[in-house]
Amino acid sequence: MDPEEQARRFAAAAKAEAKRLPRIQADTLGEIVKQLHIAEGRTIIALQAHPTEAAQRRLRQLLAELERTIEDFRVATTSAATQGADQGWQAGIRTISAPFDAAGVSVLGARINAGALLATKKFMTDRIEDISLRALNRLNAALTQQIIGAAPLADTITQVQEIMGGVPRQRAMTVAYTEIGRVHSVAQDESLQQAGDVVPNLHKRWLKSGKLHPRESHVAAHNQIRRYDEAYVVGGESLRYPRDPNGSAGNTINCGCLSIPVVDGSSFGASTIRLSPQGGIRKLPTSA
Repeated sequence: MDPEEQARRFAAAAKAEAKRLPRIQADTLGEIVKQLHIAEGRTIIALQAHPTEAAQRRLRQLLAELERTIEDFRVATTSAATQGADQGWQAGIRTISAPFDAAGVSVLGARINAGALLATKKFMTDRIEDISLRALNRLNAALTQQIIGAAPLADTITQVQEIMGGVPRQRAMTVAYTEIGRVHSVAQDESLQQAGDVVPNLHKRWLKSGKLHPRESHVAAHNQIRRYDEAYVVGGESLRYPRDPNGSAGNTINCGCLSIPVVDGSSFGASTIRLSPQGGIRKLPTSA
């Protein structure tokens, strides 16, 4: 395979692999929203059931059902988030291995250390448990007020909907979106370091997210190119990759940016990237 064809296949595979993470995040967030809707529906049904029973007995039944509902939500949401992390980890590795495989070059040797993946899954599990407990406490208070007659049923149903659609939803989605993206970036960076040991002049390129209102600093970092072992400069901070845990929360939480590998001859819009061994970077018309 000639060098130009290798570069073409490399760039095509790198762009294709970059699309995996947003899909994984979207699927995970969709499952979290689904589980929230299920929990909300079950809570409202339980609240409307057996209205003629004595208040004390009905309250016990209602709170027991609520605990089961929130526990089911916690288990299902944790499963979705950790599965998303597993998929994000593998996708991060593929962002490096697949382009080189497409170019006919094998770069990954030893297995990537999964310590960061395990830590991320533990972090998400803890955060979702905390989110579930806080939601349970708020729902307990709302339902108790209704049963003892301090609030009408219609108002309590509205409150249940606001609780389930408010802080728990936003926090769970933020945690899952950010941490799945972070573990993807860590796996990618570790794979990139391995590839950099065997591939001359390997670089990486920062890509902004497709969000409607991205951070201005992340837009400014779009198409920034660095050596594989150097940090990007984003918003005045040195970040090895998007969602680098060493970066500030304001620069990393809910970040949807990506990093892709770059070799000499990689496409750059209507141009081709030319990398010199001395570190120079030029963008030439693709036809050149």
